[in-house]
Amino acid sequence: MKRLVCLLAIGALCAIGIGCGAPPAQDAEPEIGNVELVERFHRTRPNTVIVAAAEGDFDGDGTRDLGVVYRDERDRFRTVVLLDRASGPQFTNAHKAPVERQVLEVKDIDGKLPYELVVRGRKGPNIGYAIYRVEDGELVDVFGSNMADCCGN
Repeated sequence: MKRLVCLLAIGALCAIGIGCGAPPAQDAEPEIGNVELVERFHRTRPNTVIVAAAEGDFDGDGTRDLGVVYRDERDRFRTVVLLDRASGPQFTNAHKAPVERQVLEVKDIDGKLPYELVVRGRKGPNIGYAIYRVEDGELVDVFGSNMADCCGN
């Protein structure tokens, strides 16, 4: 009977996506439509790997920008937005990012441009998320929960 209960508990955890399956491959970059921004990212940060990305108008200028979670050469995870500006692509400042199962979403939280970037992920059992907005070219942390526990260095 105990064995059946354990199997049912493991099955329930797998069904909701906790603790089962291999973690996403950290070296397989997601497909991104704005190839120019991706190339610019890699030219300026050559020893990094994009692990999650989302395109959206993060600065309200009508162009598609690129929100990115990347792993750097020191195995740190960071969130940054690459803005597609008329004068050329421009990076925002970076914030720490989750180290596992990173997901980026473009959201219109306040009903007006620019869009917000929602980052969520985990580090072991710790799950966290943050909502960022680009203000005057800076990536600003609007709201977050448990990011200190799910982010790396």
